Amino acid sequence: MGKTFAPPGVVEEISARRRQKLARYPGLGEQYLKVRRDALRQMDALVEKAIQTLRAKKCQVHLAADAAEARELILNLVDAPMVVKSRSLALGEIGVVPALEAKGVKVVETALGDFVVQLAGERPAHPVLPAWHISETEILNVLKSKLGVAGDLHRALAGVREHLRRYLVSAAYGLTGANAVVAENGSLVIMEDEGNARAVSNLPHTHIAVVGIEKIVPDQEDAMTVCRTAAVYGTGQDIGNYLSIITGPSSTGDIQGKQVFGMHGPKRVIVILLDNGRRRCLESGFEELLYCNNCGACLEVCPVFKARGPAYGHHYPGGRGAAFAAFTDGITAAREAGLDWCQSCGKCREVCPAGINTPELIKRLSVIL
Repeated sequence: MGKTFAPPGVVEEISARRRQKLARYPGLGEQYLKVRRDALRQMDALVEKAIQTLRAKKCQVHLAADAAEARELILNLVDAPMVVKSRSLALGEIGVVPALEAKGVKVVETALGDFVVQLAGERPAHPVLPAWHISETEILNVLKSKLGVAGDLHRALAGVREHLRRYLVSAAYGLTGANAVVAENGSLVIMEDEGNARAVSNLPHTHIAVVGIEKIVPDQEDAMTVCRTAAVYGTGQDIGNYLSIITGPSSTGDIQGKQVFGMHGPKRVIVILLDNGRRRCLESGFEELLYCNNCGACLEVCPVFKARGPAYGHHYPGGRGAAFAAFTDGITAAREAGLDWCQSCGKCREVCPAGINTPELIKRLSVIL
């Protein structure tokens, strides 16, 4: 497979779109940063409120202290031979895919890029565009050899769509992350472009969402700011093609006003709120690591990432991912993820919507830990 982890044409196109959108939304980064800071300052209160409102909306809620606890919760919940999954770095963080596969459960990636990477046996190269390091020709070869699809990219995609639909309509469990959790009304907010996350969260009888506690925001307006920032900085869009706001399991009151759950959507919505070092980040003065919305803008300008790709970072890519690994998996994991590779050029900070000063954070970590 190709080893150019930041293809110039792709980077230039996204950067141009981002500049155009930022001209339309001046001050978006500052607005986003305020949302993040305000939420983190009341993290404990927001966690408690979110648990209450989610449960009031008939969701099952678990607060997982670490990755092992979150992983074990899912392993105990899933009692089917196959699950479908949408893109989620939080699910990667807890290592649930290899754990389910070790249990004999087939995990089907449903986002096209993740599906291609899964078929190719590679690591995702980017949080938004995981297969951007694989050329179109290589992608077509993978799809042809693994699925037997033929023709150009459009015909191949039609074959992939048909292939994945069979799993989506038969899966009992769907796994997702979320862009935000709204504390005031118990809603999960999921933004995407393909519509696969909507299917994963809607077609199976049980929807399981794993979300870091730093993604809890007070209200719907703040959640929209989070999503708009991710879209503008991630792909240069006003907003993703699909925006799902999920407030509890599916229900209907169409027969004599009696509420019955599980009509067209899932009968159960299970939310796992994940700490896994996040409170420690906050308490240790490294709250900047929690500002990240995984837009990937920093990776486009990082010289280390351009050279090393997904080898730079841990569950989350790049220098911020390497630094965050110190809190989720320890300093050894952080150093193995490239904590000492950062060249301190500061380009990442210039394009980050929250202005995360990754070089300074890495410098402080190297001294403290």
